Amino acid sequence: MSNELVINRFGAFAGGSPDTNHPGLRGEDLVLAFRKQTERMDQSLAFQKANDAILDVVRSFDKTAHEVVSDSDADDNEAYILGMVSKNPTDSDATDRFVALVGLLPFKMLRCRLEDWTWSVRTRASMTACALQRVGRATKLWWSFEGIPDSGEDTKRSLSEAQAAAFVTMTEEMEKVAMPHLRDAYCCALKESSDVKCKDMDLGERIRISLTDNDTRPVAELLDALYFRRSAPSQIKAEGVPGLSHAREGLDQLERFVGDATHHQVAVNNETVRIDHEIPGVKGILCRREGTARDATLVVGFARRAGMGSGFITRPEPWLAKKREDYIRTMSPARQLSARLANTEAQALEKRLELA
Repeated sequence: MSNELVINRFGAFAGGSPDTNHPGLRGEDLVLAFRKQTERMDQSLAFQKANDAILDVVRSFDKTAHEVVSDSDADDNEAYILGMVSKNPTDSDATDRFVALVGLLPFKMLRCRLEDWTWSVRTRASMTACALQRVGRATKLWWSFEGIPDSGEDTKRSLSEAQAAAFVTMTEEMEKVAMPHLRDAYCCALKESSDVKCKDMDLGERIRISLTDNDTRPVAELLDALYFRRSAPSQIKAEGVPGLSHAREGLDQLERFVGDATHHQVAVNNETVRIDHEIPGVKGILCRREGTARDATLVVGFARRAGMGSGFITRPEPWLAKKREDYIRTMSPARQLSARLANTEAQALEKRLELA
């Protein structure tokens, strides 16, 4: 199965407090203030403008694009916060009790046509509580865009790398108009829910993570060649090396997707390609580069299930067709891997910019 879910995550720093005397919040005070801030962002005019701007961009690609609201979405689509608790808190009220707090705003579901495919698009904004939690740290703002292509009745039809990249390109335009509105919503809500001030920061130091699911044989062979045989991309590209023909085909797929998705800002070579295996049962073939024309950090590539015998995940049964999108989102290795990468890349960039 190739490109059943494509995800593009964009991160930017919103700024923290310039007041080094501010003690920062902790424990229950931190949770209450951040929950209040998250709810205010959800209710803000700026957040509404962000979602309206996203829909306008999608309609510039397809004038028939529209928002979709289902009964299940209405029951489980509210602003809320998630907390990651330290494994070894020194004190129930300690500042470092929470490794991270993340606020998630309600998602939007859109339907559109792109590159001769019907897409189900899910957009969601989120942010961290860094500015409240510790003085001097910069809150991260995130927009995530997930696309699931619908082949209609032709179940043998498969999305190409170029068509997956076309979705990535559309989401770049969506993020470009939406991120400034999200920052406005964040700064207003921060002012209303705490005495921490929003630092004036350039949204240009962006992180972008663009992944697509790929469980095809060539990509499996490529993964085996890179991970188990320790073959370098240059060796795989070389003609005449025995046993690498399928891996070479997988590398060709990767090059097409990376080239189209990044507008050829990232080359697929020995320096940029790496394997990610931090999540049990998930492996990623990634290309990473720092300092591109638009992004401080850019990660793009394939994700796939691993350790499941054949390596292929099963499709939902025909009678569960109405649940297909939920099934794909739940099982998607690209979705899981991109979430982990968002956290690690944000921390790495924060250190490089000396914001930590």
